[in-house]
Amino acid sequence: MYRNKLKGYLNFINTDCEFVQWVKISKLIINQKTDSLLGCVYIPPSNSKYSTSESFDEVENEMLNIKNIESLNCIIFGDFNAKTGSLPDYIIPDENLVDIFEFNSDEDILSYMFDYENLPRNSVPLHRVTSCNCAPNNYGHKLLNVCKRNNMYIANSRVGNDRGIGKKNL
Repeated sequence: MYRNKLKGYLNFINTDCEFVQWVKISKLIINQKTDSLLGCVYIPPSNSKYSTSESFDEVENEMLNIKNIESLNCIIFGDFNAKTGSLPDYIIPDENLVDIFEFNSDEDILSYMFDYENLPRNSVPLHRVTSCNCAPNNYGHKLLNVCKRNNMYIANSRVGNDRGIGKKNL
């Protein structure tokens, strides 16, 4: 459901995955250089009869398939039923390996490997905080791996009213 004036700017993408609804948002309405892909996710709790161990893979694979067709910025949000604690959602590359494998001559690889540096450059904290004393769960580790593989970052405790707080999401 959306306002009529947005009709020409939104394209709902039908896919097979039951865990996500994809919406392509026109760059014209958000004043960006490229269109954006928005994924609204609900992954049932791991102890639910509706849960499946492939849910995160399905969401990630669909995102990659859609992004392979068009170059889109991507945001996924919703209820992942994932507890990540304050574990990192990024990987800091070993500079020695960068030199050994001579990655330092490939701008695309370097840009991918050091993408996490864009967070502090844009005044976004690299480290997340949490007020929840709960241990990361299996879904939390899966979400973190999706983030690491795709250079995506968890916004909780980094931006908005929750910046530096890390309120528990219910």
